[in-house]
Amino acid sequence: MKTLKQEAIGSRGVVTSNHALASLAGIEMLATGGNAVDAAVATVLALTVVEPMMVGITGAGFVNIHNASTNSSITIDNYCTAPAAAQPDMFTPISDSWPDYMETEQQKNKIGHLSVGVPAGLQCWYHIQTKYGNLDFENTVQPAMRYAEQGFSISPYLAGIIETNKIALKSYPGSRDLFFNNNNPLSTGQLLRNQNYASVLREISKTGDEILTRGWLGNAIEKEMAKNGGIVTQDDIEKYQLEYRNPVKGNYRGYEIVGVGPASSGATHIVQALNLLEKFNIEAMGFGTKEYIHLLAETLKIVFSDRFRFMGDPDFIDVPV
Repeated sequence: MKTLKQEAIGSRGVVTSNHALASLAGIEMLATGGNAVDAAVATVLALTVVEPMMVGITGAGFVNIHNASTNSSITIDNYCTAPAAAQPDMFTPISDSWPDYMETEQQKNKIGHLSVGVPAGLQCWYHIQTKYGNLDFENTVQPAMRYAEQGFSISPYLAGIIETNKIALKSYPGSRDLFFNNNNPLSTGQLLRNQNYASVLREISKTGDEILTRGWLGNAIEKEMAKNGGIVTQDDIEKYQLEYRNPVKGNYRGYEIVGVGPASSGATHIVQALNLLEKFNIEAMGFGTKEYIHLLAETLKIVFSDRFRFMGDPDFIDVPV
């Protein structure tokens, strides 16, 4: 198996992400007196620049913070929610069976303004940095702002995403102006600058999440939505509540596993899978053997069956964890 990633070793701290420049932003925070939260926020803000297809200030997610001094963990749900105007019948399914059971007519649940949920990424990052970080919030924004202003070399990953989605990206003026040059999609190694976003980041560094919750950007999002069939409003954004939830915990061969619980499915089913796998001598099977692959396949079949049947938003259903 070949990988583009390189091994990294640190004696006093490690920052890992999907892009070297983003990890470097986190390291910069540690080198200037920041803690893990400062590093995480700087890293994710940098990812909004260098991997915009994966991370954005109008995105969402989950946070898992471990406090070594108290040996305790907190998890925060900042996943997107349905706008207040959302209705159960706003999308029309095309099938109840695999592989199209999540598809809807005209892919309206995936593409276009109606598919957008209420964002909480920036609100969460600002919250955890100002509550748990050591540095001024403004410091954590600097690397991202620098990458956007000065530009960065497009990775093969980003270039592939642009190429794969070029038809959709061309249909919106903003993405067309950013990701195309003379009507051609930008490719690996080309320099990508995003001056408009650098200006937004500069304002974020001064005012935090207010630019979305009560400022011009949230207002602009509402107008864009109303004009194009979306239903997210600035009131939705301002009223969004971050949720502190109980972490999911488990043990595997002497290691404690701590992760984010529902509505995230990841840690819950990782713990479930490891509980099943612990009963087997995996080392004796050998990596990549047919016995090993068969065991993983059967384990994942159980896990995903339970995920499909039981997992959901704990604000609306009882998830048996």
